[in-house]
Amino acid sequence: MTDAWVSAVLGVAVAALALFGAIAVGFVRLLRLNGGRGGWRRLAREFASDRPMPAAALHRQTIRVGAVAYRRSAEIGADADGLHLALSGAGRLFGLPPLLLPWPQIAESEPARLYGRPAMRLTVPSAATDLHLYLQTYQVLVAAGARKAAS
Repeated sequence: MTDAWVSAVLGVAVAALALFGAIAVGFVRLLRLNGGRGGWRRLAREFASDRPMPAAALHRQTIRVGAVAYRRSAEIGADADGLHLALSGAGRLFGLPPLLLPWPQIAESEPARLYGRPAMRLTVPSAATDLHLYLQTYQVLVAAGARKAAS
């Protein structure tokens, strides 16, 4: 092998690595931009929380906040104080803070569909957004929140 050939291969490898890095950075920025459109940032203005997720939280859940769905990338928990939401796994790339939605701030719940399955649509009027949870998930969370409130 000649020095020119090694230099050419090394140059192509460096260029490919730089291109991959630029694409990865662009992808993460796009994710963060889309995360803001869904309503999570509106909810975070009022309901960002640093409280720990309840011990019985459900992991790898699918939720939709506004127009953005977070498929299998959310943690959801409930206690007497309200509904806890946080992104996990790949969902963390959105850079969105965990939330605690107090029960009194959730004004309406009505039947809906999420990815073709029965769901509940919850409305948070103060943040002018809504979120969708699978019906089974919603029932588990409401029961957990009700049990904690009764204790």
